[in-house]
Amino acid sequence: MITYPKSKGLAIRSLRLPRIFLAMTCALPAVTKADDFPPPGFTEMRSELSPGGNFKIVRFNRDPNDYEQGSQLWLQSLKPEFKTQLLFSHLSSVALVISPDENFIAINYHRGSGVGLLHVFSRDKDGWFHEIKKDFLNVTEKLMRTQLKLKQEIDLDHLYCMADSWLRDGLLLGHLDGHKSGAYHVSGWYFIYDVKNDRFLWDLSKINQGTFGLIKPQIENK
Repeated sequence: MITYPKSKGLAIRSLRLPRIFLAMTCALPAVTKADDFPPPGFTEMRSELSPGGNFKIVRFNRDPNDYEQGSQLWLQSLKPEFKTQLLFSHLSSVALVISPDENFIAINYHRGSGVGLLHVFSRDKDGWFHEIKKDFLNVTEKLMRTQLKLKQEIDLDHLYCMADSWLRDGLLLGHLDGHKSGAYHVSGWYFIYDVKNDRFLWDLSKINQGTFGLIKPQIENK
């Protein structure tokens, strides 16, 4: 929901991140393999088991007492169809959303108090996860303005693009939150991103097609 004065037609203009800043927060190194696991100079902090138990996500900190000194998220394979690799490097807090089929991972990256970035990863046929190269923050903000038919621009000094859950078949449910301090706010503008077809969806009737089926009861011949 987005709220604004009824007397005016308004459009949201999000804070524009400099290209250098986006490059620093979105760029990941090439796939780093198991030879570097566990990473030297880092301390293991905690781990999270995937839904099917085929891998773990392990968090390492360069300084156990200071998250801002650099952290790494590693995917540790527990089954041969997955590969141990460095998944994500960051300087602040993150939260993971792993799909039930374990083929997709979304990371909510709180990069500073005013910016929340969404990173999405997909597993290839060889078992490696690769990031989808898309600036979800700015893309979804533009889609929101278009869908709500907003015109007059307003600066948002806080904007967060967040993943909520994986539905099925690579469909990711997410939302935007944000505000202009003391003026306007965006609270839960939702979207669905189709990873396999690289598109955004809102029509639930299409998404829900094929989800219902009849189970024919077995009839005993007497």
